[in-house]
Amino acid sequence: MLYRLLDFLECPHCFSKFSLVPLNENNVPTSNSDIDLGLLVCENRDVFPLVRGIPRLFTGSNIVFYEDLRSCLTDISTNIKEIIHQSITKNEQHLDQKFLHTQKSFSSQWSSIESKDSAWGRDVSQRKDLFMDQFSISPNDLIGKTILDAGCGHGEVELALKDMDSEIFAVDLSFSVDYVKNQIEKKESNSNAVFHFIQANIHQLPIKKHNFDLVHSAGVLHHTPDTHKGFTIISQRTKPGGRCFIEVYSTDHMNMIEKFILIIHNFIRIFSTKLPHSILHSICFTLSPILWCFFEVVNLIMKENKYNRRTLKEVELSLFDGLSPKFRFQHTTEEVIDWFSSNHYEDIQKTFHDHNGIGIVGTLNI
Repeated sequence: MLYRLLDFLECPHCFSKFSLVPLNENNVPTSNSDIDLGLLVCENRDVFPLVRGIPRLFTGSNIVFYEDLRSCLTDISTNIKEIIHQSITKNEQHLDQKFLHTQKSFSSQWSSIESKDSAWGRDVSQRKDLFMDQFSISPNDLIGKTILDAGCGHGEVELALKDMDSEIFAVDLSFSVDYVKNQIEKKESNSNAVFHFIQANIHQLPIKKHNFDLVHSAGVLHHTPDTHKGFTIISQRTKPGGRCFIEVYSTDHMNMIEKFILIIHNFIRIFSTKLPHSILHSICFTLSPILWCFFEVVNLIMKENKYNRRTLKEVELSLFDGLSPKFRFQHTTEEVIDWFSSNHYEDIQKTFHDHNGIGIVGTLNI
């Protein structure tokens, strides 16, 4: 973690600033220091781990990463030790099982992807072009800009924008942040962008308000307990005059057959969300050739790529993405536009849609 990231972070519980306690540094860190292991302590005595260069700012993170910290705890003050143990006790009492299910679901989903894989049938160049279209901007508009990617997943956006002169903040609830960070570091010699990675819950977003030129969240908010609430939280991170884009599931552009399939799909989800992820992966892998053939036949009949051409692995990922998450909501264009309007956004446009979802962008005017 670059030390300057502290300027953007706040406690997700009390919204106070953090102090950093490095656990493997001999010197006082400077603004350009890269801290690998440490503790983030807020003014209200909540403490969160910084492990492998990533702040783990979600409830229960001290429990998850205690083994990573334990060997270093002998070197810190008794006061900090007490705070850690108090935090662990408090978190044990407040762990949300639905939160844990979502975290495990997406961690399982992204861990099944290898570095050579794309996620949704598009390569890095296509994802870069899509990002520009979603915001209605050109590459030059990204120079010197701060970008928040709320729900980075497999890291498509990060890899697509690595040659931009931007500062990119990638947030995800799952452990995919470790994977994305590793992928970026492998390509660091070819990267012009500055990256920060944060593991956190969007509904408890540990980032100060009004700090970003562009806020991006694609395919994420509809998997949270309350899509509207999630949008309100991330939209408050946009600078005045900045732009926010979200993509959510919608039936607005579905035909009758697709809506009928969705009804069957939602019925199956009653059972699939309760299955162990390893078993569900096996089921999705078994069914993926059937769905792949369906996509190919539809594309052939319609003489167009209605569905992105995907590998069998990507089709399996799509099935798992639809059947595993605890939450999966759909929203109308009018509904989402109203969210933007009520949060002081102007110049609101639909800049993306397919058979499965819609993408809306707006400019903050406060």
